[in-house]
Amino acid sequence: MKGSALVRNGMILAFVIAVGVFIGFDSTHMPWHGRMVNLELTQESQGNIALTESQLRKVVAQKHLTAYWTGPVAGDSYSIDSIDPSQIFIRYLPAGVSAQSASPTYRVVSTYQVPNAFANIQAAAKKKGGFGVLTSDGAAVYYEIAKPTNVYVAYKNSNIEFELYDPDPNLAFGTAIFAKNFQQVK
Repeated sequence: MKGSALVRNGMILAFVIAVGVFIGFDSTHMPWHGRMVNLELTQESQGNIALTESQLRKVVAQKHLTAYWTGPVAGDSYSIDSIDPSQIFIRYLPAGVSAQSASPTYRVVSTYQVPNAFANIQAAAKKKGGFGVLTSDGAAVYYEIAKPTNVYVAYKNSNIEFELYDPDPNLAFGTAIFAKNFQQVK
């Protein structure tokens, strides 16, 4: 009897905790920089829907996101993942490709809000296995030699870092070294 009462009380306690967590936890309020950020999650901003260029611009504006991309591509649609407002991912989807596709064969431009982004990129480029350059317009560009499909870019006095993933490493680096190729989505 004593054992079954203990099990029953444990189950009740577990149930109460589970209900409290369920009722009290709101995943749309995430701590960021010591304050609460309210970001209403929608299908459009979780990467679940293929968007046209105008729909992408509308989502970015409505959510007040700071997002960059390499501009529109004729025939492509886009998905955006913005679960955390400091990390925005825009994926290019060729015609006929679903936003749910898990294939890593499509370009992704990520925008990260990172303190000291420029210094971080320069430091990473100096590590073993890293490759970095300073471009004529003052950007620090870096990639890991073993992973040249992911190129990182940051500018002096900016807390924004770009990551460009392209399955073609030549396109990734070739695109990243020209600042005009990164445009803010507005």
